[in-house]
Amino acid sequence: MSVINGGVSVLHSLWTGVTGLNAFSSGISVTSDNIANINTYGFKSRRLVFADVFADTQVIYNRLAGSKEGEGVRVAGIRSDFTQGAFETTTNPFDLAIDGNGFFVVKSNPDAPELYTRAGHFDVGFDENGVKGVIVNPEGLQLQVDKGGAVGALDISADGLKQRFGDDFVLAGVTVSGDGTVTAESVLGRKEVLGKVRLVKFHDPEALLSLGGGIFTQSHNSNIPVQIPQEAIGATVHDHSLELSNVNLSDQFTNLIEYQRAFQINNQVVSRSDEILQTLVRMV
Repeated sequence: MSVINGGVSVLHSLWTGVTGLNAFSSGISVTSDNIANINTYGFKSRRLVFADVFADTQVIYNRLAGSKEGEGVRVAGIRSDFTQGAFETTTNPFDLAIDGNGFFVVKSNPDAPELYTRAGHFDVGFDENGVKGVIVNPEGLQLQVDKGGAVGALDISADGLKQRFGDDFVLAGVTVSGDGTVTAESVLGRKEVLGKVRLVKFHDPEALLSLGGGIFTQSHNSNIPVQIPQEAIGATVHDHSLELSNVNLSDQFTNLIEYQRAFQINNQVVSRSDEILQTLVRMV
């Protein structure tokens, strides 16, 4: 009976070590991804949230009764760090950066759901019908602006501008002010407001779901987005600017070393448990 009990205990330590291998392998992957995106505009570093594991209600009961024996570790979630990144100045007037809270709103077409990003690398592109003139990000998602109550894509096509401001309006340039107001200037010096860059915030931005490419979608925990006046929260929109990755290499290398060491230790636990289990099997 003692041999059997010993085997059960070893199996327990074996599988506990395996949970550590899985968890810290995920930690190495996430940290490596952070390091790889050190030069990605608007990238937000991610971190793992670990939690202990209890196999069944009996284990929980034993713990409440005084036992501290658990079943290992698991990855409870991956959270994004939305700390402000540094800014880089560019020559593109449609490169935008948010200084403060908030996200840009982007959509693939007028009927698509809203998506959110801090990466303001925008330029003139094509709409869902293949017509050039809307402002899009590298994935083709259209920047959303408030046009006096109606929210839609920022359109600077010649036909769109003439339809709004007359046939004599020929675009010379576009500026974006600190409050997000987008102004078009004609070759004759006439200025017209095209709209205001839409910004939203979330009660728990770390709970947003990452879709890759610096794009996020809301989750149950993040709650619905709240449209915000930039001046009310101190947010400023900068044109000719891009927010850089907020990855701190020193922190990431430290995390990488910690995860590698933890992985190695758990690998030793698995190896030693296997050796003991083999000894017990020979004793049966």
